[in-house]
Amino acid sequence: MVGRISLLGSATQSGIIKADNGLSVRFDHSAVMAYDVTGLALDQLVSFDIESGSNPKAINVCVRKEHPVPVRDEGRHDPIRWRYMGFEQRGEARDYRFDQVSAGGDTIHLVVEIAMTLFTKFHVHIQDGPALCLHALNADSKTAGVSCQLQPLRALTASDVQIYVESKTLAGAGSHRNRQTRARTPAPETPVDE
Repeated sequence: MVGRISLLGSATQSGIIKADNGLSVRFDHSAVMAYDVTGLALDQLVSFDIESGSNPKAINVCVRKEHPVPVRDEGRHDPIRWRYMGFEQRGEARDYRFDQVSAGGDTIHLVVEIAMTLFTKFHVHIQDGPALCLHALNADSKTAGVSCQLQPLRALTASDVQIYVESKTLAGAGSHRNRQTRARTPAPETPVDE
């Protein structure tokens, strides 16, 4: 749950949180995450869980950072940020987990599945799996637009992998041309002191 601290004891660092849904719950100093104790203040935005019982209390109290809402140009879109969270091997497929992080701090969990045979077929190194997934997710988000939400499970196809391989080939050709240009440029002569 999310709410704001409506009462805070300065000596005990315990008080009351008024949740967004109107519920008011007490919390103790011991219920606050250790690294957030110094960030407690009146009207501070916090997230928390509720300990069930006859007298419910807030537990796992965590200070939430508030970001000022930027004035946006409607023609511009904020870039989508992805966080790689690891993978899980499932037989002949590998699931790569990602979090899509918005500017407001909301997180959407996504899984991208790749059949292991696609790595072999297109000569893609297994270490390139996360980059391959990010390439597909970025392409999907450009197609869907900012207002559309991506599907929580995405299975990569042979076409997705081929597009990734082609983009790497083009990028490699561009960097190869740059290296050749730099190699052909003669170094400036240095004067000899006599």
